[in-house]
Amino acid sequence: MRIGLSATQRPIEQIARFLVGTPNTASDGEPKCHVVDTGHVRQLDLAVEVPPSELSAVCSVETWVEVYARMCELIQSHRSTLIFVNTRRMAERVCHHLEEQLGEGHVASHHAASRKRFACGRKSD
Repeated sequence: MRIGLSATQRPIEQIARFLVGTPNTASDGEPKCHVVDTGHVRQLDLAVEVPPSELSAVCSVETWVEVYARMCELIQSHRSTLIFVNTRRMAERVCHHLEEQLGEGHVASHHAASRKRFACGRKSD
């Protein structure tokens, strides 16, 4: 008996064929197994927000203070929060500032600059 569990693999039928192997695949390509897909769509609270201060090419310290304060409000009012930035440096910077306000161990940064995972600039395995 083989049991395959995954939260992220798609298409599920192709994963099932891989799990059972070629000898256990029907002539029409269907895997000879039971596929149980219990996936669901979560309700998302998605928004684009801008700080009250006027935006410019380079944000002032005042603007960053507003941005971090609002991020902390949102983070504290939700179970989990994803923040997207456009550079590794920005990911580490935001992580650092949020960790100062929310406490160590509550914020982690991940970016694709290397194959290893980073948590606020510190390598972790």
